[in-house]
Amino acid sequence: MNDEQFMELMGDLKNYLEAEKVFIQNPIRYAEVRRATEIAKELFKEYDISIKDDPLQMGALILCIEGYDVMVRGEREIKLFTELISKANNFEIYPVGDEKIKFSILFADAFTRIKT
Repeated sequence: MNDEQFMELMGDLKNYLEAEKVFIQNPIRYAEVRRATEIAKELFKEYDISIKDDPLQMGALILCIEGYDVMVRGEREIKLFTELISKANNFEIYPVGDEKIKFSILFADAFTRIKT
């Protein structure tokens, strides 16, 4: 991709982000996000847990877990962790500040865009 193509892509992205959009909840996928949130609250009781909207406005939700580490021990916790990430489309773990990490789990298609 050359500079001109990249700038054209960025222009298209800007237009998309500024356009009015209407989304409806995907009940099956949304239930998976709710279940993942319940699991996260059980596994990471002391951590900050939040759900964020997709910054690219594609209908995804991002489950964010912020704490000091990601540690699961024992059969039950490993099963819960496996369930937590099994329906995810992607996840990443990265440092936040000097001591904390953020574990972000992406769930695509939690909302479906209605063409307007």
